[in-house]
Amino acid sequence: MRQNIVINDPKETELIKDLERRTDIKAERIKRLLALPDLTKKENSPVKIINDKIMELPTWADFDVVEIPKIVTVEDDFDLLNTPEDHLSRRETDTYYLDKDHILRTQMTVMWPYYFRDKEVLERLKREGEVGSLSPGIVFRKDEIDKKHFPAFHQTDFLYVCRKDKRIITLEELQEVQSDAVKAIFGDIEFRFLVDTFPFTDPSTQVEINWGGNWIEITGAGLVHPNCLKNFGLDPEIYNGWAGTFGLDRVAMVKMGIPDIRILWSEDTRITSQFKDINSK
Repeated sequence: MRQNIVINDPKETELIKDLERRTDIKAERIKRLLALPDLTKKENSPVKIINDKIMELPTWADFDVVEIPKIVTVEDDFDLLNTPEDHLSRRETDTYYLDKDHILRTQMTVMWPYYFRDKEVLERLKREGEVGSLSPGIVFRKDEIDKKHFPAFHQTDFLYVCRKDKRIITLEELQEVQSDAVKAIFGDIEFRFLVDTFPFTDPSTQVEINWGGNWIEITGAGLVHPNCLKNFGLDPEIYNGWAGTFGLDRVAMVKMGIPDIRILWSEDTRITSQFKDINSK
């Protein structure tokens, strides 16, 4: 049965209080980002409409829904997810650092270490041999604002881990999951799988859809990297899994014909009232 797991971190509260006392440009920018609404929770938002459609897929009807802090550690966001020290995503030109150890979360994949620190989750994994989770939310990366880019956007991450004596996970199984999701959102549409690379999955794959004659990436995924399992205290000889991410803003823009990402943040009721369901334009 699906459980809602809300994980709070007292350190986040402490860091936010420190930010509120600061008036430097860096702090002001981060405060503005933290003040943005999480559109996965905002009614009539195309982002929420897409997320709701993903969350209701039968594949993960029993998956936990995990809510985590917006301010996370470098260790959780990068180190435990097998991200190389020289990876571009670690640079200050890409990531919002509060200090050398804390950042605004860059990806909802950072849910993984939080999830596997939950004692009840670990007990359930040991008892039942499998656990699964979903984590939708706002993430932050430095970017110039234009029609397709904004320094805050939204993702829904999915994760499934099980004992190998219960099931050996294959890439084909994961691609079936991805296929079901693409069909649920876009209906009968041409799509293809391409090889991709992520630090935390191996092998990795992405799905592109043929939309108006253009191939557009919709979701990336892969089999959970053995190094990540080790980092969470799980023996990769015993456990395996699959995981992936949906970029909600991009999916919403494609599906609903939204030409400018800034429209997603509009408070104008003349705009927001147009978005009622997944087929809204």
